[in-house]
Amino acid sequence: MVSSEIPYGTYDSSIDEKGRVVIPAPLREYYGGTLRVIQGKPKCLWVMAEQYWLAFKEILAGSYTRLTPEEHQYNMRRHIYTAREVTIDKNSGRIPLYSLVREWAGLTKNCMIVSKDDRLEIWDTADFYGYLDAEPEIDRFGTNKIGPEFYNVKLRGGEAV
Repeated sequence: MVSSEIPYGTYDSSIDEKGRVVIPAPLREYYGGTLRVIQGKPKCLWVMAEQYWLAFKEILAGSYTRLTPEEHQYNMRRHIYTAREVTIDKNSGRIPLYSLVREWAGLTKNCMIVSKDDRLEIWDTADFYGYLDAEPEIDRFGTNKIGPEFYNVKLRGGEAV
């Protein structure tokens, strides 16, 4: 069962010789139960709790009216047909990452686990930092659009101003 409070964060982890990755302890309660591992975007793996997986699958299945047949089939192949059901091992905190998606994402040893709104992302560590460093213009323009409050968060009565 997924808890209601999303534990955001980025964590260092590693993949063992059997292709398993440790899910950090702060994330295990939220992501307990049945999970789905799929190819994500950009080149990382997504790990979704069952209810998010079912909603995501429905969104993609219904997307055929907005996509060409080739685009729809590609997205179904990449995200739905490559999915694998896993659970977090209660003793070790690990989940298996099967070779097809692990190799596609370039995961060998050191990785980063990013907790987002509806999923975990598992990145090769070098790819994660490379992705962040490769987008300085997006970062600059995005933070400029947010405005000065991005750098100076103010609260009034416990709420953001």
